[in-house]
Amino acid sequence: MAVHPRSRAVILRRLGLLLLPFMASIGAAGQVDVDTGLRDRALEAMGFSEPVELLLIDDPASGWQISEVADGSALQKLPNAEKLLRDFLIPAGYCRELGSDRFEPTTKLRQLAHQVNATMTVGDLEGVTVARREFGEYTFVNRFKAQHDPFGEVQKLAFKFTYHFVPVLAGFPEAGPFEGRVVCFLDPTEGTWRIETAELHDEGINEFAKWIQELPERSGATTEQAPSPTPGPSLETLPPFPNVSGALGGHHS
Repeated sequence: MAVHPRSRAVILRRLGLLLLPFMASIGAAGQVDVDTGLRDRALEAMGFSEPVELLLIDDPASGWQISEVADGSALQKLPNAEKLLRDFLIPAGYCRELGSDRFEPTTKLRQLAHQVNATMTVGDLEGVTVARREFGEYTFVNRFKAQHDPFGEVQKLAFKFTYHFVPVLAGFPEAGPFEGRVVCFLDPTEGTWRIETAELHDEGINEFAKWIQELPERSGATTEQAPSPTPGPSLETLPPFPNVSGALGGHHS
């Protein structure tokens, strides 16, 4: 499952969790360079490629809800969910109103969604990728020596970088820049680089809260209207005691 925490920090401290070859080098001007392979493995360790998602849960009791995952386990309602629905998802044709404060995703959105496995939820949980993270540039790179238990003094490599949210779902904006931080140390017993800390500093889908809040209020009809119920026969043509239950229901796409 894709996770969108409030202050995302993935810290890998166990020695055997990730082994990285020695791929930091000193450039011609004395600046420490980070090999692309080392960088990519660090990004993978911190979940950089996990999508920024909008989560929709089909609750049998209350219908479809827009949710977020908090702390990797509990679902809670996304702030400003009603405004996002009313002023973006419905006008853009991604959802449609059903009445009584209920809605459902349209085929346009369902085609972009994927099933999310979550044992703590009731009903179907679907995720829609709204953005992906894109690496920007290094803002700090340093190799130094420091104490690290149980080895004593070891070589360490630290780097910071910027990154952005690049929209995937049409209509969403870019977001950022954000900062990522990585610290590695050279295991003197193996001669390999290991991740000490790896952090992403973004709020997931909540980074779009200001954009949602500033969405202009919609006007006019929605892009896609809910289908009209199939009309039943007139009372004059009904037999004395007909079964008309099938003639009264609508249908959903």
